[in-house]
Amino acid sequence: MKKAAVIIPVYNTAECLEKCIKSITEQTYENLEIIIVDDGSDDGSERICDRLAGEDERIRVIHQQNAGNNRARMRGLIESTAEYVVFVDSDDWIDGNTVERAMEMFERYPEAQVVSFNVRQVDESGTVIRERRNRIQEGYYTETASIVQDLFWPGEEGSSYGLNPYLIGRIYARKLLEASLHRIPSDITFGEDRALTWTVFLGNPKAVFVDDVLYNYFRRASSITKGEDPDFLSKINKAYNYLSILFKDQSETLRLQLDDYLLDHILIALNRKIGFQKRAVFYPEFTPDPASFYETGSRVILYGAGKVGRDYYRLFKDRSDILPVLWVDKNWEKNNADFPVHPVDEIRNTDYDRILVAVAQKELFESIREELLEMDIPEDKILWVYPLKKEFGLWWRRLM
Repeated sequence: MKKAAVIIPVYNTAECLEKCIKSITEQTYENLEIIIVDDGSDDGSERICDRLAGEDERIRVIHQQNAGNNRARMRGLIESTAEYVVFVDSDDWIDGNTVERAMEMFERYPEAQVVSFNVRQVDESGTVIRERRNRIQEGYYTETASIVQDLFWPGEEGSSYGLNPYLIGRIYARKLLEASLHRIPSDITFGEDRALTWTVFLGNPKAVFVDDVLYNYFRRASSITKGEDPDFLSKINKAYNYLSILFKDQSETLRLQLDDYLLDHILIALNRKIGFQKRAVFYPEFTPDPASFYETGSRVILYGAGKVGRDYYRLFKDRSDILPVLWVDKNWEKNNADFPVHPVDEIRNTDYDRILVAVAQKELFESIREELLEMDIPEDKILWVYPLKKEFGLWWRRLM
């Protein structure tokens, strides 16, 4: 039985660390080397690591001064001895058969260098926010560079991802991982997972894709990635520069998707990262067709606080011919800090003419409609129109 190393970089995640580590020690595949790199924690995480290491001889803890997540990962890789490597972030967890499922694939396809599975994003209430699936059919591929040429940033309905850009969600042959990591410039501190993913797959490794959703990615409402960062544009530029060189001889589609990625993140920088919150540079990706769902003066309840709902809300609040009387979402608490989103039950206490369901997928609308009908909402008051998607590039070129 071949050995697999599970590397966990840890920094101040005491409240969820034990769940993460237990999900690894309880794997059905037992020949594990578990390396925990404590990156200077001071919230008690360091003591949890040591205690759990005393309970399982497979665990080795390395304490170091804070150097950042990437260096903690690299330290773990250097210290490991296993032939195969998987990374797990310390506030996430993996399903019990994750390593076994991947190692079965390496056994079945001895020349495979990476096994990739899917990821579910989970919020603080335990609700699954979404599944992030690779848009590649399950199977073994001996030529991977050719199958990922339009999967960098497709921006299609429901997801901006084609090939999941995470370092997590895969188990790598050690030699492939080491060779790829050494190509990533050390000054890339945003988009480093994406840079590594594309370095790996454009290197044309033999790869297995499985449809299983095995990795649980914990999304905090107060995630550090949502905060201000005055250096965000500089960080994006460094990732873009590396990827543009990497994509130089690839398909035109891939290079255009990289440009779209940069433009989208410039807007993120202006709106959320570098202090423009009070005077946002807002460009809506999704807009409704107004004539299809309201008459002048209609009192509309907006249902949905995802990307479509936020775009609709920003448009509606500046209009004089429509009155958004309420905005609701099932996961209202995670959005309430930034937007005036309320629980769905508030519909019962509100006078309105229409409920506009703001989602991109018709299947999701159908599910929401059934829930509203169970609340005795009249069917003729429940509306959904396919959101119109604006061409971002056309807007951008007008500014130049």
